[in-house]
Amino acid sequence: MTQPDDMADRIADLETRSAHHEQAIQDLSDMTRDQWEVIDVLKRQVARLKDRIGEFEEAGGPGRPENEKPPHY
Repeated sequence: MTQPDDMADRIADLETRSAHHEQAIQDLSDMTRDQWEVIDVLKRQVARLKDRIGEFEEAGGPGRPENEKPPHY
C-alpha cells in the first residue's frame, strides 16, 4: 500500500513543480514584454534626438567647423 501513496506523492510533487515552472515562464514572458516596450520608447526617443541634432547642424548651430582649430591653439 505504500507504493500507491508514494506514486501519488510523486505525482503531486511533479504537478507542484510544473505549476511553479509555468508561473516562472509567465513572469519571464511578462518581463520580456515590458522590456521590449521600454526599448521601443527608447528607440523612438533616439530617433527624435537624431532628427533634432540633424536639424540643429543644418541650421548652423553654434560651434566651429570641423577643420578649424580651437582658440587655445
